[in-house]
Amino acid sequence: MAFIKEFTITNLAGQVGRTHRVLDRNVNVFWGLNGRGKTTLLEILNCALFNRTDSLEHLPFEEAEIVFHSENFDADICRRFSRNSTPQPPSPEEAEFELLSDLSTDDDVFALTSPVSERWSSEEVNSSHLSDNQLSSRYKHTYLPISRAVPGRPTLRNRRPDSHPSYSDPTPEEIFVDQIQRVWRQYSSQSNASIRSIQQKGLATVLAILFGGESIDEIPVHSNQSADQAYNLVQYFLKEQNLHLPFGKKRFIERYNSSKEHRAVAAEIEAVRTIVDEILAPQRELQSLIDEMYTGNKHLTLDPPTLRKPHSIGVEVEGGMIPLRSLSSGEKQLLTLLIEVLAVGESTVMIDEPELSLHVDWQQQLIPSMRRINPNAQLLLATHSPEIMIDVDDECVFEL
Repeated sequence: MAFIKEFTITNLAGQVGRTHRVLDRNVNVFWGLNGRGKTTLLEILNCALFNRTDSLEHLPFEEAEIVFHSENFDADICRRFSRNSTPQPPSPEEAEFELLSDLSTDDDVFALTSPVSERWSSEEVNSSHLSDNQLSSRYKHTYLPISRAVPGRPTLRNRRPDSHPSYSDPTPEEIFVDQIQRVWRQYSSQSNASIRSIQQKGLATVLAILFGGESIDEIPVHSNQSADQAYNLVQYFLKEQNLHLPFGKKRFIERYNSSKEHRAVAAEIEAVRTIVDEILAPQRELQSLIDEMYTGNKHLTLDPPTLRKPHSIGVEVEGGMIPLRSLSSGEKQLLTLLIEVLAVGESTVMIDEPELSLHVDWQQQLIPSMRRINPNAQLLLATHSPEIMIDVDDECVFEL
């Protein structure tokens, strides 16, 4: 995970001199007339995090210096590119790639095994504990260019550097559906893995309480739930683990009222349920927002992907499902933006012209909606629309 702290661009879009900005951790809006370099700026920032230069060849600027913070390595990294001193990047055939995984964050980091110092030069700020591979890593983020709305141009989101897009000319509707389902499957798989881990730890604690492996004096048993509520909670928890409570409600309540161990078990399960609810809260917020903003009683359904049902996101109307491809262009754009923000975690999401196809009311609600879904993401938006930034603090709006 990474977020951008500041940048300096020399001669951006024909503007003589240096453009320097210190960015906010959460919301940043780049605003200006056509031709002032908003898209160029996002392309440069995307390439810096992705550690690539092939997309920079025809962009109007001379030099770039980007400082970002890596949460994985707890370090600030500065990357520099100069058109006059950087050799031509290696071809795909010359470069070899490997995938580095940070298992503690489920965050994938890509690194070049060829000498990337010839592309962007990378160095730590105020420290020097990172290896060359760590310095040259490609950091997880999301970039949504204007071409997200153009057939055959997939979103640049966590694609392996050596992968190639398909040239089978899919329809715009197919591209949209594939992208939405893919992002949801990745996000849902990660959140479900976190939930399973929390539940397994909770189950281990429950067994330790019942069989003496955990000191009962160290287990908090304070809870506002009644014996009846505790029974329902335990039943639901065990059902999620495909387990069955081997005695009835009356017997459970008797033991709950008389046994500290049973109250401790219920308290532990309640704590697990609280953490699970926290994990599920962002996707529930997404559902709530879509239900509020879509018209015609549309309801967004989000189900965990399974082997039998890999496409697990849908829209329901009056009890029946409608195809995602049948949504309006504005509804598609809104869903794309919100689900990408949901999935980016604490990293950066860059969006060029987020106002595309959106009604003025939706433009005004967009940034607050993104913040509701994922308050930990860093938003970098390039826009012509004053409605997009209507509720954004002045210090977070940068005119180019």
